[in-house]
Amino acid sequence: MALSTHTADTEVPLEACCADGHRMATQHRDCSLPYASESKECRMVQEQCCHNHLEEMHCATGINLANEQDSCAMPRSDNASLEAMFVKIFWRFSYIYESKISEMEEEQEDPYLNDRCRGGGPCKQQCRDTGEEVVCSCFVGYQLLSDGVSCEDINECITGSQNCRLGESCINTVGSFRCQRDSSCGTGYELTEDNDCKDINECLSISAPCPVGQTCINTEGSYTCQKNVPNCGRGYHLNEEGTRCVDVDECSPPAEPCGPGHHCVNSAGSFRCECKAGYYFDGISRTCVDINECRRYPGRLCGHKCENTPGSYYCSCTVGFRLSTDGRSCEDVNECNSSPCSQECANVYGSYQCYCRRGYQLSDVDGVTCEDIDECALPTGGHICSYRCINVPGSFQCSCPSTGYRLAPNGRNCQDVDECVTGIHNCSINETCFNIQGGFRCLAFDCPENYRRSADTTQSFLRGALLLTVRLWADYVTM
Repeated sequence: MALSTHTADTEVPLEACCADGHRMATQHRDCSLPYASESKECRMVQEQCCHNHLEEMHCATGINLANEQDSCAMPRSDNASLEAMFVKIFWRFSYIYESKISEMEEEQEDPYLNDRCRGGGPCKQQCRDTGEEVVCSCFVGYQLLSDGVSCEDINECITGSQNCRLGESCINTVGSFRCQRDSSCGTGYELTEDNDCKDINECLSISAPCPVGQTCINTEGSYTCQKNVPNCGRGYHLNEEGTRCVDVDECSPPAEPCGPGHHCVNSAGSFRCECKAGYYFDGISRTCVDINECRRYPGRLCGHKCENTPGSYYCSCTVGFRLSTDGRSCEDVNECNSSPCSQECANVYGSYQCYCRRGYQLSDVDGVTCEDIDECALPTGGHICSYRCINVPGSFQCSCPSTGYRLAPNGRNCQDVDECVTGIHNCSINETCFNIQGGFRCLAFDCPENYRRSADTTQSFLRGALLLTVRLWADYVTM
């Protein structure tokens, strides 16, 4: 099939476009001349073939100069800067190339002179001579036919290589494709090449849409006619009826004629910019500058700390305080409400203090935990109890020997138990119980002749006359 491109009036084959590019390069040595067709594909083929042929001619000239050892600086026409550039490049390339080849083979034939792709070769679009064979290829949007030289258009809409969006239809074109909206734009709009709807300016496209004495004003999707009135001065525009000039509110959103830190004040036919609260006007820079209220009024705005912000400031408090409802003063935080201490907590101004109950002491590590005091391990622990000290959480206990003693009411001293009085001794009826520290002794007592033993006199006698006997007997028992 013949490759061609379509225009509004005629059909130009792509071969003719490429041939015209060769003609432009041969006759004019300029690829920027008017094209043979307005088709995008034809212009692309024409320009590429022109540049390819122009490079081939200049390359041949450079090769000849290199073979003759000529100079690239030889005088040429005034408008031959592009030609001179190509000649110079290819002369240098050819000279180096020929020098290297001559070292190995003196009579090597120049590959550029036998390039089978010169003039397009057998290919319809793109040609590349590999030295062994001629390889034909196609421009983007075309594919090579089975004959290996011809190209045909690729239907991107069928192959799926198009990228049309949802709501658009793919329409194939020669060498490319385009996406077209499925629905029309509606009255007053037209579809652009970018597939968007653009307002039609009826005042330009329609001949005299308004009657004499009225002016056509374009609107989105339509137009309106207004009576002709004198032009309004700067800062004014016609009212909706077109009968008089009214002030333009330059401050009306979304317009922002004033810079940062300003607010716009509209006036008749104009406007003015004033500094917002928290800013002052700098006469040198002609701008509104933020007022640092914290620096201007130190200690007067906030109870504790003052932080400046653009156009304002805010107050903050130190640790242990929170900002009051007035946003300026600080009030103490009662940290004890959150129970930070293990035992007792006392709130103080801006902080808190942990205390421990009797028998405990505050930890040196965290300052909030109470640790038990081992009273028995203190240097004075040996004097707390008369016999033995036992540490318990938060306190201590004293103990006495298991027999012969009991703990005194003061909880520290040990009192001797009088086994003879309490009756917990084991003396026989013929023996007398005698109490000693931590125990008792059973004493045998014999009365003199003509006497008998009496319980009333025994104790008195023992306390007096027989003390020596008791001591001697006790010593005898312990021996």
